[in-house]
Amino acid sequence: NGQLGSETEARDGLIMGTVDMASVATGNMAAIANEFTIFDIPYLINTNEQVDAILLDTNSPVRQSLDKGAETAGIKVLAWADAGFRCFANNVRPIEKPEDLHGIKLRTPDWPMLMAVINHFGGVPTSMSFSEVYLGMSQGVVDGFEQPVWGIVQEKMYEIAKYVSLNNHLANDDLYCLSMNRWSSLDKQQQDVLMQAAAKATQWQTETLRADMEGYIKSLEEAGVTVTKNIDYDLWNKECSFIYDEYADNYNAELV
Repeated sequence: NGQLGSETEARDGLIMGTVDMASVATGNMAAIANEFTIFDIPYLINTNEQVDAILLDTNSPVRQSLDKGAETAGIKVLAWADAGFRCFANNVRPIEKPEDLHGIKLRTPDWPMLMAVINHFGGVPTSMSFSEVYLGMSQGVVDGFEQPVWGIVQEKMYEIAKYVSLNNHLANDDLYCLSMNRWSSLDKQQQDVLMQAAAKATQWQTETLRADMEGYIKSLEEAGVTVTKNIDYDLWNKECSFIYDEYADNYNAELV
């Protein structure tokens, strides 16, 4: 519960060896391994089938490249788990098409490509700590944010957001990680046990998250939130494609 610091601090602790184990979201890996900047590109991955084939399959060359990048930075990735797709939530209007972002002040992580997309369609990307979003929306500092549906429910963000769009602009996965310092200190049997346990845990997380998704959506609707479900992903993907040229230096083209 944050006792070892924020997720970013825990990630850095893994590298330094001051933290043995942590769950780190893909978006927070880009700062230490360039391979992970692909997760800043909207609509590169937007279906469960793509997540399974590209990220959760240990035989995927993309997955193997990402794991290697993390290991080079000092982090051993034990396993991957689906953590849903990031969605737009706000209290101004339903967001169905890219132009619906116009004029909406959205809290975002400090991810250049995501911020560029929001700005491109007339939105106002605002970087702030997520812990400040609830108060920020209550005071009108920001109009909305983006987060997976389960997070909106579990953190009760529906109390301040009137509209949630299932636009799935970014895949959001969790990496179960071990410090390379700690990994190297274990014998082969211990390493195998950890890998097996992590595989079971991440499978449970993925299956549970997906099985509960309809329940999360129902919870939002019961709380009075308008949930926009009929999203034209092909339209969003096409409209956001300018990112590939404008930010060509920001991502690993081979992985893309």
